[in-house]
Amino acid sequence: MATPIPTLAFRGSQGVWMMKGSPLTAQTESFRGDSRAVCRAMSFSLNGKYFAWSDDEKIHIVETSNCKKVQTIERPKTAGLSFSPLGTYLVSVDVASQSKADKDKPNLIIWNVATGELIKGFNHKRLGEWKPEWSPDDKIMTRLHNNDVEFYEKGSFETPIARIHATKISQYSLSNNNHVAFCIPGSKGQPSNVRVFKYPNINGCPVANKSFFKADKTSLHWNKSGNGLLVITSTETSASSYYGETGLHYLSVKGEGCLVPRAKDGPVYHVEWSPNSMEFCVVYGFMPAKATIYNLKCDPVFDFGTGPRNAAYYNPQGNILCLAGFGNLQGNLEFWDVKQKKLINTSKAMDTTYFCWCPDGEHFITATMAPRLRVGNGYKLWHYSGSILAQVDTPSGQELWESLWLPDMDRKYPEKAVSYKKATSTVAAVKEAKPVAAYRPPHARNQVSSTSTKLHDYEPPSNMKKIPGLDTSAIPTKNQKKKGNQKQKAQNQTQQFNIPGLAPVQPSDAEKEEQDKEKRKKNLKKKLTQINKLKEQLKNGKKLDNGQLEKISKYDEILKLVKDLEVS
Repeated sequence: MATPIPTLAFRGSQGVWMMKGSPLTAQTESFRGDSRAVCRAMSFSLNGKYFAWSDDEKIHIVETSNCKKVQTIERPKTAGLSFSPLGTYLVSVDVASQSKADKDKPNLIIWNVATGELIKGFNHKRLGEWKPEWSPDDKIMTRLHNNDVEFYEKGSFETPIARIHATKISQYSLSNNNHVAFCIPGSKGQPSNVRVFKYPNINGCPVANKSFFKADKTSLHWNKSGNGLLVITSTETSASSYYGETGLHYLSVKGEGCLVPRAKDGPVYHVEWSPNSMEFCVVYGFMPAKATIYNLKCDPVFDFGTGPRNAAYYNPQGNILCLAGFGNLQGNLEFWDVKQKKLINTSKAMDTTYFCWCPDGEHFITATMAPRLRVGNGYKLWHYSGSILAQVDTPSGQELWESLWLPDMDRKYPEKAVSYKKATSTVAAVKEAKPVAAYRPPHARNQVSSTSTKLHDYEPPSNMKKIPGLDTSAIPTKNQKKKGNQKQKAQNQTQQFNIPGLAPVQPSDAEKEEQDKEKRKKNLKKKLTQINKLKEQLKNGKKLDNGQLEKISKYDEILKLVKDLEVS
């Protein structure tokens, strides 16, 4: 089977269009799309067969192989589109109407792609969670309606064939092997609860169940095989942090569950399952954040150390991992060979609001899009070695809104060996501006700085080896340093009180005897002071023990010793 050509779809103020090839240097001539700034949504089917987009009046569906139009559906004000995995059905959602007359009209519509027929309309109120979830064969559809998770089978959408009802279900997720997980938030001191059922056995005992406190919000993440679930919990505020706390839990469909251990305090920024479903990567901790790969027993497999990062992305083949720092970070990109645990390359993509791997596993796109950033919109196509293969900037006054790769459900792109050589770039390198130096007062300028300060000390990865040729035995330990400092201090004092070139002057026997006498006199006077204090306490009526009374009785004896020392 011939390897397909990567295809990328865009929508923005210039309309809808596709780019094909690597690098994406030319627009696909067979598909020109809409050139008006009216496209509200677009979507590929998961099997890559169909592409759909909407404008103010209609929904358009075309085949991706030849861009031949399949259907044109009259549906104004469409705000979202989503295909079932095999492209049998298309789901659209409309912009919420403000009028009372249209308030109860169906706004979530299921269409038959082959015929363009409206199959079923639902009145859906949670527009943030409007997308139904499907089984990989399109036979089961689920949706969250009020407090119920509803199940529909075999294209019959009139009445749900099964339903999970619980109080205030906040989120649910369907795995690829038909395990359904949902979260029930806690209230009035009760913990939140995540339950996992195997469809169609949804009325019996759950196959997995876990309760936890500190979970105002949760997010559910299944692995590709559907046998492992990661649950991220978070609170809005906490006693230790104004920004709240986050936790990460693992659940298995076999009933096993545990808290994923983290080596650093701080939030969980991102979790990413490997395509092999046997391990996952977590980016967590206060900046600079740590990144760690765990196995299904939640044991750390590899620690990437710390760095300016808040996201992790496996390529579709799972042999390369990208650790990235977007948002308020500077766009650092680290590419790692997952099998060899070696760093391939580091790059930087400033002002990136979107990152996505190409299905071939070698290229990826970074883009700056509206509404996150309305200036400097455009995209870059990269090779994982750090080379920029294509760069397209949106014209001034125009915006880029969304970008989607044509999916590869059948894994037509084979896994290739990781190369550590940099690919040839077709884009001229842009010189990065030098960082602004720290302010120095006039008298300190034009001088070589003897010290350098760092904001953070980054931890190296867990496989970082010692520097070859470095003799660690020559490096003094902490105790050796302390003893050496004391010895040096004593030598300095000796040199300070002795004449250079002469031996140190030793005290005579008479001088030594006089020094001992002064020490004894000082100690005896100290005892007399203590006895006088005890006498004062006894005079004030305080009860003293036998030892203190015995000390008072020796007052005259000690006083005589002091007088004898003063006379002699």
